[in-house]
Amino acid sequence: MKPLVSIIMPTHEGSKVISRALDAVINQTYPNIELIIIDDNGEGTEEQINTQRVIERYMSKIDFKYIKHKKNINGSAARNTGMKAANGKYYAFLDDDDVLLPEKIEKQVEFFEKLDDSYGIVFCSGYIVKSNGIGYKLDIVEDDILYNLLCGKLRFNSSMIMIRSKVFEITAGFDETYMRHQDWEFCCRVLSLIDGKCLPEYLVSKYVIDRNVPKNPEKAAKLRMYFLEKNAEIIKQFGKKREHDILSYHMRDLALNYIFNCDFYNAFIYLKKAGNPFIQFAKLMLYIFKRKTVHREKYADSIERYLNE
Repeated sequence: MKPLVSIIMPTHEGSKVISRALDAVINQTYPNIELIIIDDNGEGTEEQINTQRVIERYMSKIDFKYIKHKKNINGSAARNTGMKAANGKYYAFLDDDDVLLPEKIEKQVEFFEKLDDSYGIVFCSGYIVKSNGIGYKLDIVEDDILYNLLCGKLRFNSSMIMIRSKVFEITAGFDETYMRHQDWEFCCRVLSLIDGKCLPEYLVSKYVIDRNVPKNPEKAAKLRMYFLEKNAEIIKQFGKKREHDILSYHMRDLALNYIFNCDFYNAFIYLKKAGNPFIQFAKLMLYIFKRKTVHREKYADSIERYLNE
């Protein structure tokens, strides 16, 4: 019998999109899955009640555990709740606004089963998709994973990873003090403790929904600095040159937030923190140019029908 995989799905303010994620679980080609849904809306709230109504429509289609938090905590706590309730050999994660392609779980398990126990995490790549279904592929980087993840050359989120159950014991799970960048921090911490491997395939559609994106660049800067401070020891292990490259990327990225908000003074301040502000600005413009000109296609169905149900 194939090993059990626990798919852990936290949900918060996701009643209008969670059916798409649930459909993706039902459509998985892998036969041995347990689904654990953790409702972090707060028991008895309107959103929790609406979410439960959607989930109940799936009771005849798939077996799942539905766990309600008494009050809203955060996504990290919800994922930890799910891992505590899980029985699988492997844990996979699924955000309520993401979609797993049908072979995602099957291919990751097959990939994991070929690796020895020194590997605790595998990840795939995916698509970043707007609400109309138009999106672009994320880059695949197979080497130097931790460094490339820290300096923005590699991007993946919790829906793209799978871990051995022992990783939860080693790490104690997600850091519940994080209000943002929880999956980034978790993956960095795991990769600093145990080996990881990339499955170079696109198996997840990551939808861009504004509910999780800070509108205030000052708040975004505060959250990013918290991430950098908490991961300072990991970053320092790369030596001065690479530490500088990592920090430069993050300062440049924060400058971009200020540019998008037409705050050019603070954008210049962060470009200066990144190094020579004129060189950093040139790098930023090259990044924007690549993002604007990257080949975009219709990688996924529009979510409009879910939002309007």
